[in-house]
Amino acid sequence: MICYPEDAIETEISAINDYWLTSDKSTTGFFYTKRQILDYHNFSPDRSLMFLVNNSKLLSTHHRLICQNCNQRIPAKNRNDYMRRTRGKGLAICSDCKKIRQRRIIDDANEILKLYKIENFCAASYLDNLTIEESIALLSISRKNTKNSRFLGESLETISITGVQTIDKKILFSLINKKALLNIQDIPEKVDAANKIIDKNFGRNSYDSRDEDLRQKTNCILPGVYLNSPISDADMEISNIISHLYQNVRISKIDKIQAQEIQEIIKGIQIGKLYEMIVELTKEYKFPIQHSNSLRALLNHLADNYTPKNIYYTFRAKVESTIVHMHKEERPFYVERHFFTTFVENYIQYIENKGFMLKRTSPLPKTIQTSPFEILFTQIYLNGPFDWNMLSAKRVMALFLENVKFSEEA
Repeated sequence: MICYPEDAIETEISAINDYWLTSDKSTTGFFYTKRQILDYHNFSPDRSLMFLVNNSKLLSTHHRLICQNCNQRIPAKNRNDYMRRTRGKGLAICSDCKKIRQRRIIDDANEILKLYKIENFCAASYLDNLTIEESIALLSISRKNTKNSRFLGESLETISITGVQTIDKKILFSLINKKALLNIQDIPEKVDAANKIIDKNFGRNSYDSRDEDLRQKTNCILPGVYLNSPISDADMEISNIISHLYQNVRISKIDKIQAQEIQEIIKGIQIGKLYEMIVELTKEYKFPIQHSNSLRALLNHLADNYTPKNIYYTFRAKVESTIVHMHKEERPFYVERHFFTTFVENYIQYIENKGFMLKRTSPLPKTIQTSPFEILFTQIYLNGPFDWNMLSAKRVMALFLENVKFSEEA
């Protein structure tokens, strides 16, 4: 059975019939070649043979052109389509049944993802159980999210709070334990398969588990760190969570233990900057240094009492002294790597004995960035545009204590 164009004339119908006439003796499977049809029939410029073919359909009784689901005939668009279908393998499925089947597959995939979310994204009442530093940390990483997504990072290592990895990990693991954060490291196979189905339906050529657009616009579950809902309403806006956290921080009262924890974080941030300075200086000037107990004690003292910009100027000056001293006389490597620490240590002891101050400053390396924790902490507690690079750890702590409220037990 052939479906012709409604306006087809008798000669055009004859040409279409010749086009679809099959033959078992022909290598092509058809009785006439296209050239024979073109030579025999006269076609107008605007109604060529291919125009007529494209506007007609062959409904064959061949079993490969009958839908295995609904028994409807599947139209062949042209000779190539006919040969491909009749000589192919697999089930013959019509376009309508394919859509139904695809819709069912997508619905099943979405159901798998939905169940995974229900099992893993469990709301927890964590807001009132967070310490002040945990609240600030959660605020600092959540408020950077401009897309109202619960996704915070591809892994714990990609999330920066204070800029000091050891401090950040401690805070992040605590937030995970309190169910404020969910860290998905491995995706079950059936969930991963569901992701790929949804991803394909979303119109991509390849599946990428790191694609943030995939998280935003589809129902896919991908590895990463997510913000959990603090109440049973899983659709609670991120802005509302941030508002709750901010309010909690503003009204929180601390005790002595919490004050000590904040002090450790402040000091850890400032010490981290000093270590980063040394790393950058050793790259630039190629001098050896031993990360010894003496160096740790020195940096601990410097972070407490001096600003990072003052220290960086001093470090650069003492690097020059170190290099000059190294070139005066050849010494063993294990001796040379203590020179820098000794020069800085002796200089600091000298100015403190004399009652002098470190007055000169130097801009910090570009690798040393102000952390999200510093920015938020300054906004909430320091009441001004303070730059931690111009403050010692003790000074930051003093400003904090001036503005925070203590609990009655403290």
